Amino acid sequence: MAAFLLAPFAVRIAQLVEQATDPIALDLRGFASDALAALILLAIAAPLARLWRGLGLGVLAGWTLLQHANYENVTELGSLASVLDLEFLGSETFLLGSATVISNPWLLAFITIGSLGLGWFGLARGSTRLPLTSLGGAAVLLLVTAIWTPSDEYSQWRQANVLDDNVRYLIRVALRPPDPGPRFADPPTAMLDLIPELAADLSGEPRIPTEGRARNVVLLAIEGLSAAHIAPLATVHGYDDMIQLKELGDLAREHLAYSTFINNNRKTSRGTFALTCGELPNLAPATPKMTEHAQAGWRTCLPAVLRQAGFATVYQQAAPLAFMLKDQFMARAGFERVQGFSSLKRAYARSHWGVDDRAFLEQASELIQELHGAEKPFYLQLLTVGTHHPAVIPSTWESNRTGHMRKAMRYLDVALAEFIADLRERGILDDTLLLITSDESRGLKTPKPDLPIVREGVSRKLAYNWSVLIAIEPSGTSARIDEPFSQMDVALSILDYLGLADRGPHFFGRSVFRRYDEPRTVYFANTNILRVYALHPERGLLSCNVLIGGCTRYALSRGRPFADHLQPVDTDPELDAKLKELARRSILHRSGEARRDYQLVASGLVELNPNFRNRKVVHGGQHVDLPADQWLEVEVEVKAVGPGDGGGQVTFEHYIRNSSTWSSDREVPSTTHLSQTVKLQDGDVYRLKYTLASDHFLQGVKCQSYAQTRRGEWKLQFKTARMSVRYGPGRPGNGVQIIRSEVTRSPDRAGLRR
Repeated sequence: MAAFLLAPFAVRIAQLVEQATDPIALDLRGFASDALAALILLAIAAPLARLWRGLGLGVLAGWTLLQHANYENVTELGSLASVLDLEFLGSETFLLGSATVISNPWLLAFITIGSLGLGWFGLARGSTRLPLTSLGGAAVLLLVTAIWTPSDEYSQWRQANVLDDNVRYLIRVALRPPDPGPRFADPPTAMLDLIPELAADLSGEPRIPTEGRARNVVLLAIEGLSAAHIAPLATVHGYDDMIQLKELGDLAREHLAYSTFINNNRKTSRGTFALTCGELPNLAPATPKMTEHAQAGWRTCLPAVLRQAGFATVYQQAAPLAFMLKDQFMARAGFERVQGFSSLKRAYARSHWGVDDRAFLEQASELIQELHGAEKPFYLQLLTVGTHHPAVIPSTWESNRTGHMRKAMRYLDVALAEFIADLRERGILDDTLLLITSDESRGLKTPKPDLPIVREGVSRKLAYNWSVLIAIEPSGTSARIDEPFSQMDVALSILDYLGLADRGPHFFGRSVFRRYDEPRTVYFANTNILRVYALHPERGLLSCNVLIGGCTRYALSRGRPFADHLQPVDTDPELDAKLKELARRSILHRSGEARRDYQLVASGLVELNPNFRNRKVVHGGQHVDLPADQWLEVEVEVKAVGPGDGGGQVTFEHYIRNSSTWSSDREVPSTTHLSQTVKLQDGDVYRLKYTLASDHFLQGVKCQSYAQTRRGEWKLQFKTARMSVRYGPGRPGNGVQIIRSEVTRSPDRAGLRR
């Protein structure tokens, strides 16, 4: 019993200490859930151990590793690990980039050695009655946890074990009837028809002088940055002495800073879409609008508007562009130049996720100088990656300190100060508006016990939507603004600042550069926990579950949504239904189209670096929902071009998978439908064509290709790299139907056996 209880109990205690939370009665439910799952596994392991002790120890080892994996998930994301994310275990990028990172090796060593040591002796002496005794105890705990229902106000990891929670979820899903809901081909119109107040609103009084405004704009999005770590903004909501970012704090005091700035949903794809296109992203899980827009945009986004107005438009990020089809989305959104990881020649640290923040911002400064010296005004959009888990920082940075993410945040803070100082010294900020924001938020992170206690509650969940906005502009206006704004407001705000608001009446929201007398409702979501929200400074906060439909309304403390202990109040069924309907209308549906083509590789040429330790992502990240009346057709034709020395080869891998993580219809488990691996030598051409159809709904279908070489500089030349969604007559049989999968050898190798 001790062997099976040690890991979950030790992990839970460590989480409670490291998360700096105050103890609550529901923590006891979490321990009871741990014991319930442990007893059931003990009942399985005990009879196996009587056959061979190694079998029982195998069950115990898997159980222990699961508890540690969940510990890492809670530490980084604030939520339980989910069976819906098992697909990521098939990704070498995830395994090498994140899953192998151990934030607390001492804890892992303790629970592994302790559990297996206890199990070695305990399982050898198990009686024949032990399984029945364990199941009897589990039955009692099952009754206790069934009566003691979890609370929506507190984090689920505190109230349930990861195994117990996932099994209950799968049972609920299996028993739930499908609910397709309404579908919309034009989400902006559908949302505005329901809530006209979402439309562009420039009725407020300007906050800053209209004379001498900047002619250029730089929008810098910092990976995962939360306002909780910027003192002048955090104190508004009652948080002091968190992980403090001194330089950002000084910027917030000296310029326009927004204490209640909200990201409209979690994940980079959703936040970037809202910032770039001035529209609400999906408020419920579905094919991301960034993916849909990359194929056939339905909206004129901010870069396209500015380009039409005579601006040079450039996008640059620290990570590879292929993931999430950002290369194609950004080009379709209106950027003339789209640059990513491969264009960054210098780095103090590199990982599969990209280059460190200092090197990225130094090269961004050089790009800004180039753009500033041209005749045209410019719009530059930047995205960092250094604070993405597990952090991209030099190994020598603050080597005497612990906590990789805390070090990464300090590294970012210093790099950002150097970046802004360089722009000031060169006079660029004299005619350039610099907006500092984030793509998503890491929430309230207090990973050390020397930091203050952060009370659990709805506000802690909301903090994962607590973003940052600081505006640095030539007039030097300084103010702290507490009025709620969100990512979807940024596009309209930039046009308003530049005097081009008449070009963006189709954008959603209000201008952050205006003062409004009447408060409004801000809509946002967190699809990681299946919640959609409506926030009004006076009417409070409405929270609804987009999967099961339950809603709760909370009163705000002096209008502060992120403050401790929001109090539940009576809800309004009409408002509940309206919010859930908005979430449905935010999702794009194009089933009536005969065909949609997604170009998987934008440039047609992919360069491979043999010094890069991981596989290179050739393309991936797009997710498409596939109803039963549609099917996919995928075609790839690629030629390997070697360094010319006649040696070496390229390993090319291609997968097609579906993921239940990306859709509200989660009844079908994640599945790999096709996996192909070929070895290509110089001049070889690989051709692959296949279809995928299913008689039931497949959610989040995605194509991924990887390539790796260990010798010389290689290139992949793509003649075709396309994924098409087909509709209408000619539907193929269910499953994967391979039409072609062949390697054509280079003429000078035709006589060699492969």
